[in-house]
Amino acid sequence: MRVVLCHHCWTWVFPQGTHCPECKHAIALDTPDPTIDELSQRLGTATMRLSPVGWDRPKLPSRGELWGTTTGLLYWPLLTPQPNGSIVSAEASSRSSMSWSLFSLWCRADGAHEMTGSEEWMPLPDAGQSLGQSFLEAPGAAFIPRENVVKITCRGRYWTIHRTIGRALRFGVPSPSSQGTPTGWRSFFQQDAWRNISAVT
Repeated sequence: MRVVLCHHCWTWVFPQGTHCPECKHAIALDTPDPTIDELSQRLGTATMRLSPVGWDRPKLPSRGELWGTTTGLLYWPLLTPQPNGSIVSAEASSRSSMSWSLFSLWCRADGAHEMTGSEEWMPLPDAGQSLGQSFLEAPGAAFIPRENVVKITCRGRYWTIHRTIGRALRFGVPSPSSQGTPTGWRSFFQQDAWRNISAVT
């Protein structure tokens, strides 16, 4: 089993048969991923780091950061490269049983990429950075286009993003006493470009 990019909901997933578990759309495993330029246009550029978040989902990295971009929202998984060529998620760095082989976890649909032991894992995006190349090299990442967001709700420290394509996404954010509380969330969603969605509640 390999992780692939769903071109319908823009999420890296382990397919369920030939379908995406997030949006249930068929995944054509022989279809190449979009080009870097196409992805860069779709994802836009990173404009604001909203918060460290937790996203409970099986088999894929559950710790990362949520970023606002010029065209939507980006979930960026926290991954660490290992000397043996594997990668581990941030929450599994002290538990070797949770590490994955790089070549079984991450294999682009077109099979075009090979990574050598000397390469370093792509860092979290900087504000203003084009995201196309980085997104193709970040298994576990997800992008939610702004036009697909219907409503964003807040209940305690959990934020839920309701979207037109795929299930609602529920992110846990740090408690108010923890560093990284998402104080910028509301101001980000009050921008003119986001006023077509239901108010953050």
